[in-house]
This record gives sequence, structure tokens and C-alpha cells, in this order.
Amino acid sequence: MKTKQILSALFAALMLASTVSCGNAPADAETDSTVNDTTAEDTAPAETTRADLPDNLPDKDYAGKGFNVLVPAWTSELMASEELNGEVLNDALYNRNLTVAERFNVDLTMAVLDDTSVEMKNVVAAGDDLYQLAAGGIVAMGIDLMADIYMNANDLPYIDFTQPWYSTDVVEQLTYGANNVTFIFIGAYNISSMGMAGCNFYNKDLAEEYGLEDIYTVVQEGRWTKDKMQEMISVAYQDTNGDGVKDEGDRYGFSMDFKGDATGYMYYFGGMTLERQDDGSYKDVFYTEKLVSTMEWLYDLSHNQDYVTCEDAWNHGFNMFVAGNTLMGKVVIRMVEWGLRDTDIDYAIIPHPKWDEAQTKYYSTVAGSSDAQVFLKTIQDKEFSGIITEALNAESWKQVVPAYYDNVLMFKAARDEQSIEMLEIIMNGRVYDFGYVYGAFESNGGGAAFWLNDIMKGNGDLTSYYQKRKSNWENYMASVYAKFDSYEG
Repeated sequence: MKTKQILSALFAALMLASTVSCGNAPADAETDSTVNDTTAEDTAPAETTRADLPDNLPDKDYAGKGFNVLVPAWTSELMASEELNGEVLNDALYNRNLTVAERFNVDLTMAVLDDTSVEMKNVVAAGDDLYQLAAGGIVAMGIDLMADIYMNANDLPYIDFTQPWYSTDVVEQLTYGANNVTFIFIGAYNISSMGMAGCNFYNKDLAEEYGLEDIYTVVQEGRWTKDKMQEMISVAYQDTNGDGVKDEGDRYGFSMDFKGDATGYMYYFGGMTLERQDDGSYKDVFYTEKLVSTMEWLYDLSHNQDYVTCEDAWNHGFNMFVAGNTLMGKVVIRMVEWGLRDTDIDYAIIPHPKWDEAQTKYYSTVAGSSDAQVFLKTIQDKEFSGIITEALNAESWKQVVPAYYDNVLMFKAARDEQSIEMLEIIMNGRVYDFGYVYGAFESNGGGAAFWLNDIMKGNGDLTSYYQKRKSNWENYMASVYAKFDSYEG
């Protein structure tokens, strides 16, 4: 089978289902991509189906009215484009905006700023209807909940979270209460939620040198667990420079960093900080015996094993991998654009391991700096904001997502057919957690999910760390719930 044929099938299964296929980790449900592939292929080509799917928006002529979007600088190249330049993603962004602008006769403006958080607060404080839609880092926007600057997205007409350009699971996980208040949401407009998904890069040349079994087979057969990972990476350490010291000049089995890599393992192994209940409230499920065992394993891995290199520096996992000094590096998918695809390394893209073979699904996380969308409470014309926002998400799903997935992730990033299948597993396993997004208070070590990085860097003792900060965490989350409860549309 040719790569293009496999791509079409996987693309149909992924993208016709939703833009971001994220879920509640503890559900642990298996995804049957074979059924989806067959249905999509038999019905119609994915591109045709996308173009024909109605967005159910009314015919409107806004006579050149300005629609201003606030965009964070660090993801702006995935959200805004000034002109056509022949690059597939850039041109898809440009054409999406052109399609929406011409259809509704609006003047689309992107305001790109380094600190969208400060700008949003200033705009609301001044009572200005300056931005009809705003985007920012999802965790930073979760913290800004306490500034009382957001409008419930469900209060705007024409925002339809049942459409495939939104993830139903993500909307549900970030919605609170019986009144279904949704401040922060993710749609096809947020392409960074794909590129910032976590994964591992795997050096196939080194694996062959060490005589390791095929990594794709291990993943496909459900045998890619923490124990299997440790078994495979344990053979890789070499004092390459011969100085008798474990340093960056040596070769390792696994590279990661203390800055943010520990948090993910709670989710990879099926855990969450909070679990949504039937009434829309949340139950604290953070502290468990399994999480204690996870942190003990992770501490031992990062501190006591010669074949693992872990530094208190961002992107250490990637930097060691791209230098060819590690069998496997903990990364995000977008890092393939940081020079990896220009190297001679024959690499694979694989998901994070499971806890054990009884866990039926591989999970991944999306970096807290990836962007999401909000409406500011100063919006005056709700219908206008709702219609154009819906159109931008719909056209992103129809035009931009295929360009990004097809050309950036698939053909440029993936070097073989199996890597494309691995990408499907990663995308289908992405998790969003209410406690991660809204629980990152800026004192006492931040929210519960972020404690794990300090614990791994410190002494690995989750229990004592949790006991000291439990009341702060519970009190902060009570204030979060109260903020949702006090919202008046």
C-alpha cells in the first residue's frame, strides 16, 4: 500500500470525527479506526465531504464591519497569514480568512501580541469592545478566570459545539455546572493543539545497532508499557567521550527535562486531577496509590539510571535527540519543524507508553502553551461574534486542518507509513483536564498537576508534598467553582 493511500484513510478517520480527538483519560476506551476508515473511504473522499458539510450559518452582509481577533505571538504562524507565499499551511490560513471575509463582507484583523493576558484584562477593564474573539495559552487563560473577563461561549448564537470543528469531549471536560458554562474552548482554529501534542522521537538507527525489536510492532500489539520502555532504553548508555563522567557528550537511552515532563505521566497512565460528574461538578481524583507509584518510578528513572539524561532545562529531550545522542527523546510533534526533518537521523514518532498491558489506550497531553479561544465579556454584538467565530472554525476544519495534517505532520514529519499510524494513535489519545486548565494558581507551587515536576526534581515523595499543599489546592478549586457559579450571562 502506498503512503498516500494510507494517509487518505487515516486522515478521513481522524478529521471527519473531530478536529481534536481528546477525551477523559480514566474512560480508557479503545478506538476502532478500521471501521471509521472503511466508512469514510466508501462514502466520499475526505476533502469533498468537508467542503460539502454545511455550517448552518445565515446569509449576512456586514458591509465591511471589522472583526478583530487577539492572537498570541508564539502560535500566530498557525493562526494568521498576511499574504500568499506558496507554502501550503500559510496559504491555507490566508485562503480561510479570505473565504470568511468575502462570504460575510467583513474586515478580518489579527492583533498579534506577546502577552494576550494583559491585553484582555486591560480591554475589559476599559469596557472596550475591541476584540470579537481572543486566543491565548490555555493554562494562562485558565488562570485569568479569576479576573472575571470572560463570556460564556454558550451565550452566543450560532456557536454549535456539536459540529466536527470542535471536540465534543474537550468542550465537555472544560464545561462546569448544570448551567453548562464554557469559557475556554478549542476548535479547528487552534491548530497548535495538534502540533503541541506530546510524543516521543525514536532513533531507528540506534535501535538497529542495539538489536531492539521493531518499535512499531511493540506499540501496535499493545506492549508499549513503562516496563517495556525501560527494558529497551536500558541498553543504550555509552560513555562516548570517554571522560568517565555522565554528561551531554555521552549516549543515552532516554532524554527528558524536569521543567514539565513529569506532569504528563499522570495522564499517560490513565490519571486525572478532577473527574466530571453527571451534574456538571467535579470530583478530586488526583491523589491515588497509582500516582504515588508513578512518581516513585519516574524519580528512579530520572535520578538513578545512567541510561536516562534529565536536566532542569526546557527541550532537553529534543536537544539530545536531534544531536543524535539518545535512543528516545520526550518531545512534542511540532519539534519536527525545529530541524529534525533536515537531519540524517532515521526517526520514528511514537506515543507515550501505557502503565501496563491492561490499559487499553495510549494517552497524550497537549502543552499548556497551546492556544484556545475565549469571548471577552465586553462583546456587544453577540450574533456577529458568534457567526464569524463559527465560520472561522468551520473553514479552518475544511481548509487549514487538512493542510497542516497532510503536509506538515504527514509528508514532512513522518518518514514511513507506520509513523502515520502512530500519529493517529497520538491524536486520538489527547487529554484535557479541567484541573490542569483551571487549577494552575500561581502560588504554592501551582496546581496539583504541576506539582509533579517539582516532586520529580526534588525527592520523589508525592505524599508529603501533597499533604502540605492539599488545602491550598482544594481552596483554590473551590474559588474556581464559585467563579463559574457566580457567572451571569
